[in-house]
Amino acid sequence: MNTKWDIVFMDRNVITGFVTAVAWEAVSKQGQEEVHSVGRIDYVEGVIDDDFIPFEDIKEKDVIDWVKSQVDEDAILADHQARLDAALAPSHARKEKKDLPWNNRP
Repeated sequence: MNTKWDIVFMDRNVITGFVTAVAWEAVSKQGQEEVHSVGRIDYVEGVIDDDFIPFEDIKEKDVIDWVKSQVDEDAILADHQARLDAALAPSHARKEKKDLPWNNRP
């Protein structure tokens, strides 16, 4: 399973540059199957500490690290693996199937 984390958008205070919200997505792929998780983290502007990064200097990796420090990455990855395993299981062992009833009509 390969997982890619992306930042969808960030909200910021235009005066201070403080990031007030981050929307993220994690996409895991295995073979032709893929699963997604999305979320949003809100930050409360407060005292700016020594590791404050000015908005124009923030890199995507910085924000992904912030997200990973705020979410349960292991739980997200375990959920992705379980969902991929279910999708890749032989069809007779599957409990769920992507389907539309009108596609099965002659």
